[in-house]
Amino acid sequence: MIAKKVIGLPLKGLRLAMKSGDTLIQNAGTQALRVKTWFDNNKSNTNTAAETQFAATSGYKNANSAANYEGVDPLELEFQKSPINLVPAIFLIATPIAAAVITPWYLLTHEVSAPVWGVFGAFMVWTGISITAGYHRLLSHRAYKAHPVVKNFLLLGSTLAVQGSAFDWVSGHRTHHRHVDDRMEDPYSAQRGFFFSHIGWMLRNYPSGRFDYKNIPDLTKDKVLQIQHKYYGLWVLATNVAMVAAVGWLIGDVWGTLVLAGLLRLVLTHHFTFFINSLCHMFGTRPYTDTNSARDNFFLAIFTWGEGYHNYHHFFQYDYRNG
Repeated sequence: MIAKKVIGLPLKGLRLAMKSGDTLIQNAGTQALRVKTWFDNNKSNTNTAAETQFAATSGYKNANSAANYEGVDPLELEFQKSPINLVPAIFLIATPIAAAVITPWYLLTHEVSAPVWGVFGAFMVWTGISITAGYHRLLSHRAYKAHPVVKNFLLLGSTLAVQGSAFDWVSGHRTHHRHVDDRMEDPYSAQRGFFFSHIGWMLRNYPSGRFDYKNIPDLTKDKVLQIQHKYYGLWVLATNVAMVAAVGWLIGDVWGTLVLAGLLRLVLTHHFTFFINSLCHMFGTRPYTDTNSARDNFFLAIFTWGEGYHNYHHFFQYDYRNG
């Protein structure tokens, strides 16, 4: 889609545009229509009120300065001024720092038993497989059918991975496939750079990440998924704190299990998944299609249960194999 620019409108012209609601749009592109719709909705407002609201929502500091509108795409400006997603931002920044500080200290000052390492490995496998086979291949692409027991086991493991509810994850992923590489519509577009596609897209409430779940009607009817979405925070605490601690108690080392199978495992699982959105759209080969930036990366495929074969996946997205 082509974003239209509001170029060189003097203040008088801008006011007329707000009254008529049709001079800003020359073509009916989706993004341009969003701008036109805003003006249409504000026809009944006074000029000053409409200008003030536009300034507040678009990020312009001075609604009375025509220079604000010169050479600026209001949609891009809205994107850049998106508010911070406070809870995800704190969580995604704090957990890697905590893991980088606490894990080395714990390993140097405590003897970690074989059972703790075993639980760490088992939980790494469980969460990795659950995101790949559960959230991704089963729920996002319907690449295969699963028994309810298997489905719920994968759902529990996906919750343990703390990558959002099934509704959020699947809605975002389907949007990604539909609008891959679109700077305005792809939730984690690689065209906005490594940091944005890796983690930055979750730190702010960007327009492309505001899902309305219209693209997941098959999931919104699922009672179990409804419960997971509604009480997602409780599910996260139950799996990542209560369950991990309970397993640690059973093997005789609660704190060691929380540090390794809880914190370290969580951070590693996060960034293995995030690398698919970032590195696998930047480094690797494109043997199946060059119409988008998705690439096959053998190295990442090793750590992501085949998800690194990302060019293949974008060409054969409904194939259960390799992502």
